[in-house]
Amino acid sequence: MRIANDLRIGNIFPLDQVMMRQPAVRARTPPWLFDRLEARTMAKNRLVSRLTHDLRSVDEAELIPFADRYRGLMDRPGYDLALLSSAGRFGFDPSDILQEAYVPGARVREYVMRGICYSAPRWHEGLLPLVREMIREEVIARARGRLDEVPEELLRFLVYMGQIDEARDILRSSDWTDTDFIFERGFLRPNAPAIPVNRIC
Repeated sequence: MRIANDLRIGNIFPLDQVMMRQPAVRARTPPWLFDRLEARTMAKNRLVSRLTHDLRSVDEAELIPFADRYRGLMDRPGYDLALLSSAGRFGFDPSDILQEAYVPGARVREYVMRGICYSAPRWHEGLLPLVREMIREEVIARARGRLDEVPEELLRFLVYMGQIDEARDILRSSDWTDTDFIFERGFLRPNAPAIPVNRIC
């Protein structure tokens, strides 16, 4: 951890991977990270930024002890948007945090989408209303041919939640068809690639 505290570090790879993947070091990483996020020290440090993003892939059981500290950070103005990506991994329903943060068309929508996709499975059903609201703003309101990562992931969430007919209806209402989307994105196919570990879309 002494090396991690060195502000002179320029190339963070593979230090961030060691801190998150090596069991002997990983257990010490969340408290180290939250100490710095709370103190707002090393605010522009690339390692802190990378580890904040990486929290979304940490097992929920390892993050639950830090739930109160996470909530405290989210109550502050100007929190790091990357914290939204791990909102559903601290043992509490992330719906309120993600709903409050969402702004249609703004950069924050990408982090809200990741927070939905990386949330623990038991929160998925409760996140459907937010997903549908975002779909109205991000898919239906967009012109044909302009679908990007955020609406794609939202539709993927519906598909993996078993709402395939709903996803197809949304595509048709936005002037896309399921045939177009299969050709462009592929995930409505029966043999679509498996989703990554710890995320649903």
